[in-house]
Amino acid sequence: MKGFVWSLLLLPLGLDADIQVDRIWQAGDYGMALVTYQNRDNKIYEVGVTIKCVALDKKKNRVGVNERSFYVHQYGPINPGFTDTVEIPIALNGAGFGSVKCTENAR
Repeated sequence: MKGFVWSLLLLPLGLDADIQVDRIWQAGDYGMALVTYQNRDNKIYEVGVTIKCVALDKKKNRVGVNERSFYVHQYGPINPGFTDTVEIPIALNGAGFGSVKCTENAR
């Protein structure tokens, strides 16, 4: 989109995890976020890690939300140092797309 500014966000989450939004773009009615997660904790997660992203319009209003997970049954235990990237599509529900905020929940 001409004149469209994408904003990227890096959320340091203390010493336990880093979430980096590497790239965002719009694909039709979806906002897309390419997100990298790194376990910086000393803990091994035995269930998985879920990344939740919220799409915001240019006025920072919430327009959609979606999540993706790294499950132990797919990746093995989420050990310290585990790093992977996931693509998260977010339905925009007819709204514009300006930025995205992502958080994690490890179990």
